Amino acid sequence: MAIPRIMSTQNLSEIQDLVTAFGVMEELNIDTNGVCDMSDAMARIRTNFSKSTAKQIYHEQDRVLKEAVTADVSNRQTLKNIFSQAGEYLHSLPRQFQTDLQRVFPDVLPSVEHTLKQLDKNDCIIVVAGEKGAGKSSLVNLVAGCKILPADMLNGTRTICELRHSGTRKFVLHPWDRKSPPVIKECRPEHDSQLFLQDLTLHVTCVDQQTQSSPYEKIEIFWPLPILGEGVVIVDSPGVGESHKVSRQLEDYLSRAFGFIYVINISNAGGIHKDRLGQLLRQATERSDHGFEPSTALFVCNWWDQVSPRDRNHVTRETLRRLSRIWPGVTPQQLFPISSTESLRAVENGHILDEYRDLVQGIRHVLPRTFNAKLSTYYRWLSAVLKRSLYTLKISSNIGRKEVAEKEAAFKNVRNQIEALESDAETQIDVMRDGFRREVDNITRKVIAFMKSEPCMTMLRSWSHADCPQDKDTKKAMKEGASRFCEKLAAILDDWESQTGIVKRVKANILKTFQRDLDLFEDQIKRLEGVLFEGIDSRIITDLHNSMRIQMPVKNVWKKARKGGPGAPGQTQEVGGCFSLGHAISACKNLDVKNTTVKNAFKTTTGSQVMAAVSLNFLQQFKDEEIASAVKKFFDRIAKRFDAASRLLPEFLKADRNLLQTLQGEVQGEQERLASLYPKLMIHCSNLQGTLDMFFVQRLMFFDFSMKELKYDATAAIGRGSFADVYSSNVPNDGDVLTVALKIQRDKLTVKNVTDVLLEDRTMRVISHDNIIRYYGAAKEKQGDGLRWVMVLEYCTRTIKQRFLSQEAKVPGKQQIVSLQMDAMREVAIFANQICSALCYLHNKGIVHRDLKPDNILLTEDDVVKLTDVGLAKSVRDIAGTLAGTPVYMAPEILLQKGTYDMKADVYSLAIILWELWYGQDAADHISSHLFGRLEDAVKAGLRPSITQTIKPPDDWLRLLQAGWEFEASRRPSSQQVVQFFEDFLQKNRV
Repeated sequence: MAIPRIMSTQNLSEIQDLVTAFGVMEELNIDTNGVCDMSDAMARIRTNFSKSTAKQIYHEQDRVLKEAVTADVSNRQTLKNIFSQAGEYLHSLPRQFQTDLQRVFPDVLPSVEHTLKQLDKNDCIIVVAGEKGAGKSSLVNLVAGCKILPADMLNGTRTICELRHSGTRKFVLHPWDRKSPPVIKECRPEHDSQLFLQDLTLHVTCVDQQTQSSPYEKIEIFWPLPILGEGVVIVDSPGVGESHKVSRQLEDYLSRAFGFIYVINISNAGGIHKDRLGQLLRQATERSDHGFEPSTALFVCNWWDQVSPRDRNHVTRETLRRLSRIWPGVTPQQLFPISSTESLRAVENGHILDEYRDLVQGIRHVLPRTFNAKLSTYYRWLSAVLKRSLYTLKISSNIGRKEVAEKEAAFKNVRNQIEALESDAETQIDVMRDGFRREVDNITRKVIAFMKSEPCMTMLRSWSHADCPQDKDTKKAMKEGASRFCEKLAAILDDWESQTGIVKRVKANILKTFQRDLDLFEDQIKRLEGVLFEGIDSRIITDLHNSMRIQMPVKNVWKKARKGGPGAPGQTQEVGGCFSLGHAISACKNLDVKNTTVKNAFKTTTGSQVMAAVSLNFLQQFKDEEIASAVKKFFDRIAKRFDAASRLLPEFLKADRNLLQTLQGEVQGEQERLASLYPKLMIHCSNLQGTLDMFFVQRLMFFDFSMKELKYDATAAIGRGSFADVYSSNVPNDGDVLTVALKIQRDKLTVKNVTDVLLEDRTMRVISHDNIIRYYGAAKEKQGDGLRWVMVLEYCTRTIKQRFLSQEAKVPGKQQIVSLQMDAMREVAIFANQICSALCYLHNKGIVHRDLKPDNILLTEDDVVKLTDVGLAKSVRDIAGTLAGTPVYMAPEILLQKGTYDMKADVYSLAIILWELWYGQDAADHISSHLFGRLEDAVKAGLRPSITQTIKPPDDWLRLLQAGWEFEASRRPSSQQVVQFFEDFLQKNRV
């Protein structure tokens, strides 16, 4: 029974027996030693009871949950207001812009209205699911603190049960027949609670004899459950896969769920039915409006008392491994070993086991994360819509500023490129599909050969007594044996696949080709859009593509292709959260229990003998064409997802082509009206995006670090820039301490700057290169009533400027002796090669640094180059600063703010830096001594660092410098060409 909460001595009448008294004493930290009977217990409670202490204890138990629920209500209201404003903005857009959004985000306006309705719903749904017999209802009873649901292994829950916290006790029956009204049954104070719960059990376990399923769609149960709090709903369900109708219900609940508890029967071999769990999670993800977040799931390993203590570490690791294969990213913190019946018995006897306390804390602490994860999906969707809207407005505005003839030429050029790209994309996608089919055919042949091999047959014939059916009833034994055969064959095939790596290899090959070819096309599209999006940082286009891609039903394929690449841990067998190859094949056949040989075998022998005897019969049932069909179906899932991902590019092209046609119509008809409207719409859209981003950072974003763990000395900055100060700090790292750099923004986060800050954060998170500063994550620091953004970065000891631009630096331009000069040249080439390698990486990702200078090139203790300030989108004015700042490194097209710019702007900066590395001089100081008038005019006139000093570079180095700082960007080499130059030099001049 539930332990009552005693808020005053007047409530002591609620303590009816000694068991309850012990429970109250334990909760209130009252010593139970020496208590012999009920009178002793009541006397001890009266003597030691403190109202303030009791209130404090109960308050602390509920605080985290109540704070989370209260914050969620507030967050929902704030997000609802933003969505309402966004809806008004979208309705105010001219028809052509609404049409463009509709092409990219079907039903965009109805989706806004639907989300507003969803945000009005305050129910926080936590779904409890698992295999039949895993102990789901026992776990629900444990969480509730009393036996509400039947926990009989053979006669368990047959319908969906919703448990809600309520001061009154009642349940509501919802028949499948919608014509029949819900039936409400209340438990009044004068009623016997046990009789009431027995009545509930009859309905929960009721089965219609005709349909063999529950007559109820669901049963709502209202009961005093303080652990839940208002608005939290626990959904108990029948066994996963027991009923197709219930499975569909469960998927629907999961798509709306804030949390997910999956109960695993850890005493059963394996404990996890990969097919069912994988399919459940996949379907929930696909049915969700904005995605289901598996990281908010808890996995309860039930019947832990039946696992030998010496085996528990192994079982935990194996369970985590199996779960990771079904859905990558599961962490040990999401696993909770427990025996629900023992824990419930302990609660009823007035004791609380540690495993129970851990689970309750897990539920309480996962709720804030689940609340925010759910709202974050709405944030991401609206953010993508606003980014696309701002993108089309800026393109229209840019084109609107061009002369008529220039516009027509741009339209024609872009239209021709789009048509050519569409044709090339379709052709290449067909080539990838053909290659995929050949890979699948090759795997099929290998699978068939293995299944006919002696090693496969030997393993299938080998059975331990524990793995065999234990039921003495022949029919039940055959049914269970059929299931065991499928599981065994699946395990054999999965182990063989894991050893040979055939699925891993084909995935790696496909992903490599897929990523290479589609990235190539996407880069071309970005460059194409850059023509329309003239003068806008390429990172904004990249961020737009990434945000739109998240909304597509292929997000997992894109994530894997981008994130860990092929062969990431835990992804060797499953594709997109689906079942393994072994399960796909074993599921296509079952043991023929009507076969005479099989029947006789089960009647005459038992255990391992019968399983070994029937193995050959089972394997012979598989026909080659059935195996081929199963393999094809297994790979169909990834094929469909690749097809969907492939269609992204034609969709981008189609959307841009339609936008182009729309804009061309505007040029001819509505130029003046739209020209005055664009600025207002862009400001409105930018403010909405800033408001949305500010809400995300303040309320929803889970930061990688807290400032409590990032201690630093505010008086000892190790670096100061125009916008941020840098400090050193130490953070724990796997039992060690890691020194990091904290880059703390000087200005508070505002609606005006937060979008750029998040763009930098997202850019840095997808960058991984040996010569680019490592980004560990972000934190937020409170400053008055505002927040400052903190970047946690790899710590470097100095800059390349300190290394080469000092009096003692042995640079080539100071060396008179040929051998010493060659040594110095090799050293410069090594550093230059690292800088160029980082630039190539960025340029291949469509990122232009734009602020490359010696202060932004750091060095580790081992002299490894690390580019910094990579992800920040900066305005020209921000970069330029003063003459003493950085304009000397700035390409003319950026400095003069004329025309578009691309990766060649970084090559200009690189050329100036290479001059500094040769002579060991500061280019700004050098140019200042030759400058008369404005720097902009001097650069335009051709002023560059002098190359006529005493020891000038060799001719090939000289040509590289002069080509790099050419006024016309098209005449400069690419970063790849500069890399090749220094690689060739180092190859020819090895020591």
